[in-house]
Amino acid sequence: MSNAALWTSVLAGWFAWESRSSSSSAGKKTNHAVSRRRASFHVRHCEAAARATQGACLLEKPLWTRLWEPATVVTMEQKYAVCCGAAEFWCSITSLVFAAPCLVYLVFPFEVIPWQAHVCCIFSLCTATASALYHWTLYKLFSSLDAAIACLTVHLYTLLIANEVWPEHSGWLADPTVWGVSAFAVLAHILRRWEHTARPTVQLMGIIIVLYSYSLIYLGLWGAAVAGWIGIFCFLADRKGIAAVHSAWHIGGGLSLGATAYAVLLRQLAAHDADTFILA
Repeated sequence: MSNAALWTSVLAGWFAWESRSSSSSAGKKTNHAVSRRRASFHVRHCEAAARATQGACLLEKPLWTRLWEPATVVTMEQKYAVCCGAAEFWCSITSLVFAAPCLVYLVFPFEVIPWQAHVCCIFSLCTATASALYHWTLYKLFSSLDAAIACLTVHLYTLLIANEVWPEHSGWLADPTVWGVSAFAVLAHILRRWEHTARPTVQLMGIIIVLYSYSLIYLGLWGAAVAGWIGIFCFLADRKGIAAVHSAWHIGGGLSLGATAYAVLLRQLAAHDADTFILA
């Protein structure tokens, strides 16, 4: 007998002995675990088949019909409890806080604000609008837009504040091409799966939030950082079914973006000796 055959026989015998000993020692508990794993596999297989069937049915519907179907992800807020026309009234109202960065126009002259800050303020307003429409109507169209624009807005603010953290790289961090290409990549990653935006949004936000938080801490903007963290915690608590605090995510996130825009503009104006005017 060759060495390979000998070792094969030894290994086969060892595995056979190991399986007999483990089955005899575990008894019914092991059999139950095996059956439970098989049942779990069967459940996962059935769920995958159901999702595939559902996806095929959705593809048979016209795009216009699918855009106005009910959203698949909603918050814990009681529906139509405050206003008969608003599905999630408090979430809709607090969505307007995402437009808080636009208040910088009441403080700084329009002509001294850099174009990057203008872009961030515009998308903050778009985020507030999309979020308010989504929570007011719970349509799939506004749900997908809310996820995509919110993720893009945080990405743009991360670029804005990263320019302050790494001024030696401001040549490309403030470049319009970099902003345009990266914004297109973020939107494409989410909107290519516009009917199932939860996973790609969480994936991107998980990366962006880390960079955003690091930049805030590096610059000592602890107020903006803490407000953002509280908002994220409330978002996760609502998503996991712990408490109906999704509205607090809007407030915390909006205040964090607003404080970031204000602090960045102060730093940029001071760096360029443009702070000679009296702030309102």
